[in-house]
Amino acid sequence: MSDSLQAYNNTGSLDAEQMEEQLDHYLDPVLSFRRSAAGPAGQMALLNYSDQQFALHWVAVIADTNAEFAYQYAAYFSAAISYLKHDHEALESWIIEAMSAYDERGLQLAFKVLKNSREFAENYFKKQQGIVLEDIQKLLTAFVCGLNGRSLKIEAAELTCTDTESIFLPEMISAYASREDNFFYYKLLTVYQWAQNWFGSWRYDLS
Repeated sequence: MSDSLQAYNNTGSLDAEQMEEQLDHYLDPVLSFRRSAAGPAGQMALLNYSDQQFALHWVAVIADTNAEFAYQYAAYFSAAISYLKHDHEALESWIIEAMSAYDERGLQLAFKVLKNSREFAENYFKKQQGIVLEDIQKLLTAFVCGLNGRSLKIEAAELTCTDTESIFLPEMISAYASREDNFFYYKLLTVYQWAQNWFGSWRYDLS
């Protein structure tokens, strides 16, 4: 951590002027009379001390790679931290995805990741609370076999259904707030499709 940043470690949150001073230190190569760090600094000044230090740490890291990249990160940070619920682990995932995009495809793709923090947050939290079928496929296969001794394949598909040889389930379920509830929902869907096979209810004409 730089000496200029270290000087603030034992104080309260930085105000807009102090934050701009910090950002100027890292973003100087891309700043000009018409373009300052005042905007991002003003937004970051509203954050608590821990979030500010997190933001500045990554400004420093990214600026070592590309100052323009770091400026865009600073500009989008306040929106991202709101969407990602001030979860630093989630923010790191967002930053790393942007850095990976930069390494693979350059600045434009990295900027797209930074800009789309809301979409990233939605997908991130779905994955955190959701269940991926591939992770429980063997377990559900054994579960079905235990119901009546007959094996049925468990496969991923957009439509939940059965063809009497396989049970087709969503690739991921994140409808509920906990992994346990989402796993239970997978079991409910599985039992329902198994029951259609066992009792032959799919044969009935309901018209």
